[in-house]
Amino acid sequence: MQPTKEVPLLEHFATRFIEADAVANRQKPSEVATKRSILNAHLIPTFGGKRLDAITNADVQDLKHLLRDRAPKTVNNVLTVLSVLLKRAVEWNIVDRVPCTIRLLKVTKPTMGFWDFDEYERLLSAATTIGPNGGAIVLLRGEAGLR
Repeated sequence: MQPTKEVPLLEHFATRFIEADAVANRQKPSEVATKRSILNAHLIPTFGGKRLDAITNADVQDLKHLLRDRAPKTVNNVLTVLSVLLKRAVEWNIVDRVPCTIRLLKVTKPTMGFWDFDEYERLLSAATTIGPNGGAIVLLRGEAGLR
């Protein structure tokens, strides 16, 4: 008979995940800090006491509900860290499979505003009355397509 695997709690696996994945793979310090922050602010408080193989689809939906007031991109960042953490646990033979399905939220890309030619001329005229730097800034932004 094969012995059963000892599956860690998410809060115990989190440190190993950061060190053996993010730090060992030489991710940028800002990426490592972001992952630590997401773990400490969202994932450990929500799933810290759960074994990795016990996180369910319902748990993921509850997490999305807890984050309902956050921007979709923020929610997706949290979900992505959870997803990568669970995939690394599978790769490292800590769990047999990812125990849940993680679907990201749809994020709409913002549309960029466009000045029509009359608006642009009025803006340039107003900026030039402020001084030469104002006009130069508007010209640079308008002619170079800077936003």
